[in-house]
Amino acid sequence: MKRGLFVLILFVVSVTKVFSQIEYNRFSVEGLGGITMAFTDASNNNISYMFGGAFHYNTSPFSFFSLDIQSGQLKGGLEGNKRQFANSYSSYSATYNLGLGDLLNISANTLHRKTNDLYFGAGVTLIKNNVKEVVPFEYSTSDGTFTEGVNFKGTEFVFPLQVGLNVKYRTKTEKTPFAVNLHYQFNLSFSDSLDGYEGSPGNKKNDLYSTIWLGVKYFFGPTSIYYRTPR
Repeated sequence: MKRGLFVLILFVVSVTKVFSQIEYNRFSVEGLGGITMAFTDASNNNISYMFGGAFHYNTSPFSFFSLDIQSGQLKGGLEGNKRQFANSYSSYSATYNLGLGDLLNISANTLHRKTNDLYFGAGVTLIKNNVKEVVPFEYSTSDGTFTEGVNFKGTEFVFPLQVGLNVKYRTKTEKTPFAVNLHYQFNLSFSDSLDGYEGSPGNKKNDLYSTIWLGVKYFFGPTSIYYRTPR
């Protein structure tokens, strides 16, 4: 009996030495705000604003699924330019974000935690365009004179690629009630309609845009234990 108890204690001690434990919440919500940058046929002065919110399902302390809603503006062109527009959009995204902490077995000291909480991800976005303030642009070719540029409303899918960093606040008991999130997202469009212009004759480049935001995350809900081999 004593020998069995000794073996059990030895096993528990050895497992404790082999694995460290990180407790984390399964859910988090985020409020966010930042800027947009449009890369379209209407160049110059292409920085505007966005804000929104997100809900996350955390698959580990470092990785998460995200559903977010954004509202903002894409714009380009200057007064007197050949092309000028403003697109008051709203978007709905679903993404998966993989944290480096799930890929790298990095020491959990304070300095290296920042590396653990770097993440990158991809997904799909439904964007609702409301393109207005479009200045008609006239151009001539061998086939005649044409005018492009139209105000319109429409919906399309874009594909976000993103990278970010969660700067987590930890209590003395290693709880993480909230985090500050710095996030960059590059959005691939498969159309040329984000700005209301088709572009120059023979243009085959699609419109693109990116967003940079600062957010605050609040963690809540049931907790899980994440096991990892310490270094």
